[in-house]
Amino acid sequence: MTRNSRRRLTWFGFLPLAFFLSACVPLTPPATSLRTPARSDAAVSQRVWVFQAEIQDDKIPDTDSISQTLTGNLLAYLEQRELFADVIPGPGNMRSDDLAFRFQYRRYQSGRHVHPAYFPLAFATATLYIWFGGPVWTDHVDIDGRLIVEDASGVELGRFSASKRDSRSGGIYNGDIARTFIVGHRSDVVDELVDQAVEALRKGELR
Repeated sequence: MTRNSRRRLTWFGFLPLAFFLSACVPLTPPATSLRTPARSDAAVSQRVWVFQAEIQDDKIPDTDSISQTLTGNLLAYLEQRELFADVIPGPGNMRSDDLAFRFQYRRYQSGRHVHPAYFPLAFATATLYIWFGGPVWTDHVDIDGRLIVEDASGVELGRFSASKRDSRSGGIYNGDIARTFIVGHRSDVVDELVDQAVEALRKGELR
C-alpha cells in the first residue's frame, strides 16, 4: 500500500468518526429554559402580575414565540421561588396594591458552535485530541435584561438591570454542560432582577 493510499484511508476513516462525534455534541437547550429555583424563606405580601416578556434583540428570529414561552417559564419560576403572595399572568383586573412585572431583554443570545481547534487537531492527532478531552464545542451567553415594575394604574415604580456575558468550552467528557452553563446564566439574570425589585420593595422604595 502506498503512502497516499494510507493517507486516503486515514482520511476516510476519520470522516465518519468526526461526523459521529459532531452528531453526539449535546444540542443547545431550549432558548427559554430556567433552572429549578431555591425557595424563599421570607415572602412579601404583594401579588405580582407577570406580563409578556419583550425580546428586543434584533439578532433573534421569531421573538414572539420565544417571548410567549419565556413568559410561561418566568411565571413558573417566580411561583417556585415563593417570593410573593401570588404570581398571576397579566393582563387582568389588578388590585390597588398589586404589582406589574415587565421583563425586557435588549440582548438575548446563547448557543453553541464547534470549537475552532476541533477538526484540525482531531485529524492531526488521529482523534487522540478528542479522546484526551480536547474542547469540541464552545457555549456562549450574552444576556442583558431589564425589569420594569409598575403599579395597578400603570405608573412605573422602579427599573432594574442585570446582564451576563460568558463562554465555556467543553469536550466529550463534560456531559450536558450547556444546560448548567447557559440555563444557569439565564436564570441568574432573572434572579438578580427580581432580587433587586424585592429589596427595593422591602425598603419602601417602590411606594
